[in-house]
Amino acid sequence: MEELKKEITKLKRESSRKIKEFESQVKIQVEDIERKGKEIEGLKAELQRRDRLLKESRKVLFRIKKESSSRISTLELKVKKVLEELRKRRIFRRERSSLIKGKRSLFD
Repeated sequence: MEELKKEITKLKRESSRKIKEFESQVKIQVEDIERKGKEIEGLKAELQRRDRLLKESRKVLFRIKKESSSRISTLELKVKKVLEELRKRRIFRRERSSLIKGKRSLFD
């Protein structure tokens, strides 16, 4: 009987120790899961922030492309007008020069 009591006491101690070890492992795992959960939440927030910045950047880029396209079109029109004006002036100068030199009359 005494042996059984000792064996029961030994088993209780061993099971108590194993339970404490298991509880400790579970506690560590819970803490690890909570830490990883916080990391994931932080990464999600960072991803959302970067996604928002990317969308804003795309909008700005689209606006800049649209503005520059408009400016290019405006500049092309100005260049075309200047070239036409220069062409007209050259023709006028040639005609005036020809008239002055007597090569042509005004009614030719």
